Amino acid sequence: MRLEQEDLNAIGEIVVSRYFKKGGLKFTSLRDSRRIFKAYNEVDEQYKAYPHMSRDWYVSNSVDKDAYIASTWKELKKLVDFLNDLSDKTLYNFVVRADNELALAKVETQRSEVSKEAAAIARRHDYKLYLFTVKVPSNLEYDVDVVNGE
Repeated sequence: MRLEQEDLNAIGEIVVSRYFKKGGLKFTSLRDSRRIFKAYNEVDEQYKAYPHMSRDWYVSNSVDKDAYIASTWKELKKLVDFLNDLSDKTLYNFVVRADNELALAKVETQRSEVSKEAAAIARRHDYKLYLFTVKVPSNLEYDVDVVNGE
């Protein structure tokens, strides 16, 4: 069976998320970046309604903190500004907390020119980039057994 590029990308993301989990790293997928924007807006609204607590407090105590994994308002704002400025929202796959800072992760199933562009954009915005190249076979072999019960 020949796998489509979408299948190869999904398998690559699974491999990388397992890598992060095994390493004990916190990460979130950028597949649905709307979650990050929603959490950002909620934190901002909470702060505006109750300004006696710092924005950092709301960021670290938000029920949606798994959506953005930022630990300070500055980190969260930087991430949201970055995502707002990014024309291709699918350029990166994950945000990961590594070495006590947020970094970006890109998963590829083959090396491409896109990885150079992703690295340049990440560097320009002062983000470290983890580039994973996952080698997934494009053809999978399988067997099908038909078992009739008696």
